[in-house]
Amino acid sequence: MAKLIVNRLIQLVFVIIVVSTLLFVLMRASGDPVSVLYGDIDNETRLKLRRELGFDDPLIVQYARFWRDLLIPKVDARGNWRWFDFGDSLRARRPAMQVVLDNLGNTVQLAVVSLALAVVVGIPLGIFSALTRGLPSVFFMLMALILQSTPSFFLGIILVLIFAVQLRILPPFGYGTPAHFILPAICLAGFPMARLARLMRSALLDVMSMDYIRTARAKGLSNSMVVIRHALRNAMIPIVTAIGLDIAFLLSGSVIIENLFAWPGIGRQLVTSTFTRDYNVVQAIVFIVAIWIVLAFLLVDIAYKWIDPRIKYD
Repeated sequence: MAKLIVNRLIQLVFVIIVVSTLLFVLMRASGDPVSVLYGDIDNETRLKLRRELGFDDPLIVQYARFWRDLLIPKVDARGNWRWFDFGDSLRARRPAMQVVLDNLGNTVQLAVVSLALAVVVGIPLGIFSALTRGLPSVFFMLMALILQSTPSFFLGIILVLIFAVQLRILPPFGYGTPAHFILPAICLAGFPMARLARLMRSALLDVMSMDYIRTARAKGLSNSMVVIRHALRNAMIPIVTAIGLDIAFLLSGSVIIENLFAWPGIGRQLVTSTFTRDYNVVQAIVFIVAIWIVLAFLLVDIAYKWIDPRIKYD
């Protein structure tokens, strides 16, 4: 297990190098960085800013300085430590990474609530549908299929119209109370919940048809003991994969939901910063999301190993 974690952390370093290099290249490939950052300004000011910001230096010097700012912490003129420095936000006039970290907590809160909702509802529904026959099983799987096929923004609009506009029992947008979590969490959890339910049903039905399950029943174990002791553990491997993908999706895919419900997270910050050309903040958000995705897959690999110790990683 320790070797696996070390290997994945080494891969994380390579991913950070690749993502950071792409950010550096894209920033310069999109045109004059000063024009991108400051918009239409006169030529004299542009030349002055290029000289002050170091864009007149050779590209290799700029690349070395880019990595120095990322890797070496420093104290700015206001006495604050700067880590993973992408420069200042042009709107907030503060370090771009600090602006992102201020909003990251809100996004993580929403992602955790959404993931918990998807797991707590989706997996039991899948188990129930696999172990029962008849109309309830068909109904739940049909509802899961509809939910999985419905775009999250459309689901959000419908929920706001019903619960906020017509019934007036939930706030339509905003942040601050537990009630504000309900509608965005349902929208964000809709697709993962439906996928987990269908995947759990399919995986459990496959496992229940295996020979060792018939052997367990022949030994006199009750159906519930067969499911708990032998079937669920083996059926959980594809579920763990799906949950790992959902962890990555919930952070990076929250852009639409956060804007729809005016949720103050990094998804909303990403859209605002893109429209205002605050590309230092955009770079910092992309950097954080890339690290989040790699860590999510590391958790998946660890969970694989815990569920089935026979799994080998090269």
